[in-house]
Amino acid sequence: MSSARTTDKELLRLRQSFRIALERYMDLASYESGRLTTLTPESISEIDRANLMLLSQKGKVAQQTYCKARAALISYLERTASVRRRA
Repeated sequence: MSSARTTDKELLRLRQSFRIALERYMDLASYESGRLTTLTPESISEIDRANLMLLSQKGKVAQQTYCKARAALISYLERTASVRRRA
């Protein structure tokens, strides 16, 4: 019973990490999409250029975090499914 609780806690933690990472990634992507659609090459100031670089970096980090959380959840599900099939 104890291992089932640990498993459930780990699964809940992985699901929550995945959900939060996805939401953050989607929020940044949505903001970036809105921002990029308002700019033209003539309208980009030095501040806009710096903000775009920062936004791009944040987007890359958010995407990497999402991909890691997704991979961890998939790995856990595959690992526990194969153990349960053997049992």
